[in-house]
Amino acid sequence: MAMNRICTFCGHASTPERVRPILQTAIEKIIADGTADVFYVGGQGRFDGMALGILKRLQETHPMIQYYEILAYMPGLKDEFGSGAPTIYPEGMELVPKKFAIIHRNRWMVEQADCIIAYVQHSWGGAAQTLSYARRRGLAITNLAEIAK
Repeated sequence: MAMNRICTFCGHASTPERVRPILQTAIEKIIADGTADVFYVGGQGRFDGMALGILKRLQETHPMIQYYEILAYMPGLKDEFGSGAPTIYPEGMELVPKKFAIIHRNRWMVEQADCIIAYVQHSWGGAAQTLSYARRRGLAITNLAEIAK
């Protein structure tokens, strides 16, 4: 059995709905070409919501894929998406001050991943910081903002 390859996501909370079909195509391509079969999604904002919804539907036709909502807060402390997706609460997150939890969770996801699908249009904010970190770590990057102009 092949080793699991992980894809993660980062995008603006206000990602427009028109990005959904482009995101679905990007995820399908990554599955088809074997780039990843495990997906980590953050659970904040519209981009993450789109990714979780797409992955849930794609798992019906691609049962070999796995996807997880990665929690920034201890389960029950803050309602994240409540997506019904399996969740992972990274070890040590309980020691991170709430103020830094999302940043820490995003860095953890990048550190686990082989590639990232992003929707980042500008150089400020959490999504931009996460994408910059992914670049520094040498991840394969698909930035949908470059496609969805």
